Amino acid sequence: MITPGDIQFAREHLEDDIHGLLLGKHKYPGVDVPSCVIQIEGLRKMRQKNSGMVFLQADCCSLPFSIGAGFFPGNGSVQTAFL
Repeated sequence: MITPGDIQFAREHLEDDIHGLLLGKHKYPGVDVPSCVIQIEGLRKMRQKNSGMVFLQADCCSLPFSIGAGFFPGNGSVQTAFL
């Protein structure tokens, strides 16, 4: 399960080298670095694959993280990312 700390870590390291993060995971005690890397890779792929999508971000006051939804005009599908 991803914790609020993991979400913050993924936000802060979204542009960093994932291989370096995995090799240096001992530097981040209390963070599930492999899970964070999976989130980072997914967000990068979503951003790359759907560069023309509209990205909306809703900050919910009761949640410690943001929920983003991408709407794709071509096929009407929706993807969500928790970051």
